[in-house]
Amino acid sequence: MMRVGQLGLCREAPTINEWSRGQHSASVGLLAWSILNSNKFSLKDCILGYAMGLLHDPHPAGGDGIKIALGINESSVAENYFFTGEAGEKLMQWFEGVGLNPKHAREEILAMIRRESTSPIASLVHGKSKDLADLDWLGYTLSDIAKGSSIRTLNRWYLDKDCHGHTDIAPEECAVMQKLLLTSDQQDLIHYNGEYGMGSPIQSAVFRYQDFDPIPQLTWEQHVGWVFKDPEVLAHYVVASAYLHRSLYFHPCVQGPEHMLAQKIQEMGLVEKIRNEAMKIDDDGLIEVLKGYNLDYWTGEEAHSGWRYDHNDGRDLKPGECRIKLPVFHLRMGTLVRKNGKIMPFLEARPDTMELVKQIIAERSGASLILVDDLYKTRP
Repeated sequence: MMRVGQLGLCREAPTINEWSRGQHSASVGLLAWSILNSNKFSLKDCILGYAMGLLHDPHPAGGDGIKIALGINESSVAENYFFTGEAGEKLMQWFEGVGLNPKHAREEILAMIRRESTSPIASLVHGKSKDLADLDWLGYTLSDIAKGSSIRTLNRWYLDKDCHGHTDIAPEECAVMQKLLLTSDQQDLIHYNGEYGMGSPIQSAVFRYQDFDPIPQLTWEQHVGWVFKDPEVLAHYVVASAYLHRSLYFHPCVQGPEHMLAQKIQEMGLVEKIRNEAMKIDDDGLIEVLKGYNLDYWTGEEAHSGWRYDHNDGRDLKPGECRIKLPVFHLRMGTLVRKNGKIMPFLEARPDTMELVKQIIAERSGASLILVDDLYKTRP
């Protein structure tokens, strides 16, 4: 997991895992322990939350693009990924050694991965509904601002804040949101200038960790759920997630290579073979496998240039074009927050942020679009 990139082969520079899936999982585990401890959960609960964070994200080499291309469902592979063979035996022994019931821990963790559990611990780590913020979403949003965007931005050591507003500060008055919009624009420059994944990216503003710190924010309210104390901190995450969905996760210069790699794997009848390999190797190993089939081009820098979206207006497709449907962007806007002593969904507490989010995603969430390859004549 430490050698599997958080974003995947088509979303970051090949073989350079600036933020690995293992680091993400470890981060979620540490956040879970800290938040559960601050909410007076028992030691065993804190240990279980830590274990859930470590194990919440069984993932193939190659990241989300490979996962989608190969039809891999994380919940369906979790048991074999974590709980079989020698590794499974060691994990069960570790559960017993730290005071957990191994059978119960295994059942709780698998239910959490499948997003079926409604326990306070599971809903904190990997919630049942993607309308609500959980540590998986908070963790990867935070890490992707810092490490995944090709722009080195987050400085964890700054103890001060850029945003000192509470609850009702307007987006145009929030320094954090202005920096996020600037970073999004610069991410587009990196894509469209053919600089995707370069070692010396365009520099951007520095964010301060305290503007995003979730540990003092999340409180457990019995019979209600997890609640964010300050809607402004959650607003930073929501806007950051919107920008990352538009400018990184579902940018045409990312979707293009991912779509082509998936198409080539399917055309060559390699889905089952590469699926079996991807669950057992790291990103470097997967690149070697793809090289054997002359498919590694689609993970490289050159493959990320020359893509754009066009409206899906029903016209006939031209050479180098295909129709795609983007998924719905889950920005966790149903998360409960406290405002003026009342608990309410974020989208009701911050309608101003909702308007900003609509501008950022520009009707891409769930959209049917034409993916255009302006360089299709020069591709392999």
